[in-house]
Amino acid sequence: GGATVWSSIPGDGKRKESSTLRTMRKVEAKDAVVFIIDANFTMNSPYGQGSSGADTADNPPPVSSTRLSHAKDAVCSQLVDLMWRTKTNEADVIVLRAGLTHHHHGELDRLQDMEDISKFFRRCKDGRKLERYAEATSSDNFKNIVEFGGLRQISPTTLRAVKDITCTMDPHSDSVDGDFCNGFILAADELHKRTKGKKYNRKIVLITDGEHAVENPNSSQLQAAIQSMRELRSELVVLGIGFRENKDFAMNEIVKADGESEEESEDDDGSEDDDSEGEEDENRKPDAVESGNPDDGIVTSKPSKRDLMRSENERLLQSIVGAVGGCILAADGCDISDLLMTRLPPKAGTKKSVAGNADIRIAPGLTLEGKQAVLTSKVGIKPLIKEKYSYDPETGDPERDSAGELMTLKTRIQRMLVEDKDSAVEVPIAKRTNAYRYGSDLVPVGKMDEDGLKAPFFSDKKLTEVMGYLDKNDVVNSNLLAGPTYAIFGGDKSVRGRTAIAALSQALEETDKVAFCKLKKEKKSEPIVGALFPKIQGKDDGAGSSQQNGGRYLEFIALPYVGDLSKMVSRRQPEEYRGTVEEDKACDEMIDAMMIADCDFNSFDISVPAMSANHKMVAHFATDPKSAKDETSKEGLPDNTIRKVAQAMPLCEYDVPIIIAKKSKKEVDVFISKFPLIENDEETEQKVMHWGDTISK
Repeated sequence: GGATVWSSIPGDGKRKESSTLRTMRKVEAKDAVVFIIDANFTMNSPYGQGSSGADTADNPPPVSSTRLSHAKDAVCSQLVDLMWRTKTNEADVIVLRAGLTHHHHGELDRLQDMEDISKFFRRCKDGRKLERYAEATSSDNFKNIVEFGGLRQISPTTLRAVKDITCTMDPHSDSVDGDFCNGFILAADELHKRTKGKKYNRKIVLITDGEHAVENPNSSQLQAAIQSMRELRSELVVLGIGFRENKDFAMNEIVKADGESEEESEDDDGSEDDDSEGEEDENRKPDAVESGNPDDGIVTSKPSKRDLMRSENERLLQSIVGAVGGCILAADGCDISDLLMTRLPPKAGTKKSVAGNADIRIAPGLTLEGKQAVLTSKVGIKPLIKEKYSYDPETGDPERDSAGELMTLKTRIQRMLVEDKDSAVEVPIAKRTNAYRYGSDLVPVGKMDEDGLKAPFFSDKKLTEVMGYLDKNDVVNSNLLAGPTYAIFGGDKSVRGRTAIAALSQALEETDKVAFCKLKKEKKSEPIVGALFPKIQGKDDGAGSSQQNGGRYLEFIALPYVGDLSKMVSRRQPEEYRGTVEEDKACDEMIDAMMIADCDFNSFDISVPAMSANHKMVAHFATDPKSAKDETSKEGLPDNTIRKVAQAMPLCEYDVPIIIAKKSKKEVDVFISKFPLIENDEETEQKVMHWGDTISK
């Protein structure tokens, strides 16, 4: 009847370890992402806060805010993140309904590089001068699709080409070539040729409004592409503008179901299933009757042709994503870049977490072999690279390379210790020593002295030692540090260690306790104190069936030392500051109404505003370079220019504050009526004293 500690693998008697935790020990593979952008003429429609991605009368979008512009911004944001993480990441961009055919199955001689692709979209906007390029097209395969040269490392020219994408198809054209099914075929083929047999994290991202016809959704080539994506474990992410619902299809479950279906097909010819499906189709009733007769009970307006086409394509994409594995994100007026980040969160600035061997001492004389890995770490913006401009010695002008970019030289900082500020004689290494500042003096401490101080904490491995157990509520209500957290789990070869750690995690959960411990994150580092909280990956239903992809482990969260806490002086509240019962009630109800529920706040779905603004700024300067004068200016750009290109939003415009403001509007209005705001002039404000002003004095 109790909860299982670890699910067992039938037949071998071994314990199964969490698959999610196992990935912490692997070095992150390179990313290979193919972005597919729908450039059909319907993508020129305005995009705002209304249904189906359209604007509303109350909140009209800017003139330049179209479905395509939002799609390009989202792709550029993802490309910048891939480019910043590592130079080895690769990406490709495929443009559907482009009015021209240029891809790895039929290249056009006039499009040699990214610059030529940018020129094509700029010249052929709205179908102008398209005939000049179309006449040179020789391939009849996958027409009206333009590919950016295949999977390759990302460069600023890639971002500029994406920014220049425009709708070139004639709105009155009857051509159905260049649909998203053909885009999937090309993307799968490119991933297969470039990454098969190599370690890549493969993804295909489609951004479309689904309002163009699909030529042959059941072609053998599409089925072969789906099979190829399954074999390569490529995740398929579809962002549908105007789609009705989100869908998520786990890749592990699809692969497992695929193996089970193959076994069942060998033993069953499927004749009974066909009969049952036929009976179900005959008995199925329509969802609604579209007629104007009041006797029918339901009167619905006839949907437009574009709405019907979008609904049909949404069902088609659900079947494709369901077969491959991935998700469908419905964009209905929300920010497409933020929505895409919920599935592809930015990782630039994060550190790779690789678990290392660690000793887990859960009791005196009981030391186990385990693993220790960082769960959370601080995300920061990458520092700027300082380089010197190269100038022509004769003319004094900045030198440029063949691509027109400024030529720079790497710089480095060299420090030298001298005997005094007026002397240039360097102090020999043998006469140098470390020192600690004590007031205005420096206390020299030798290397051997430092090693002696650290000797009691030395261990050959990372160490986590349990020193006792505390009530969970006492720890949660105290001051938890917001530093890095660590995962403590069993090692690869120690069944004893995995079982003991999982049992300890289960016992802590059942007794509502936490383990008070000290942790050494490195061999020679000083220990930090904290608490071990019980955690579980997946679910534990007591039978082990729901733990095939998860298990129990421990999470370390640091606790502060006494010296880390500021000593607060407790003072009694004066009588004149005490309110009435109604005022106390208004305060309590407002606080309760503004509490953030779990369904409203998910840290994994919220991007860091500073990171997002920084990505937009970098993408802007990469796609729209500064002038030659501004590039070499010592003063740099004005602050208002930086804020403009970063497109930074105030916090009040983000989703969580908006949700909380709507939910607590009634309680906030009552609070304001009980405590009206009083405006003071500057002279009066300086003289006003508030309770608590002298607490720190």
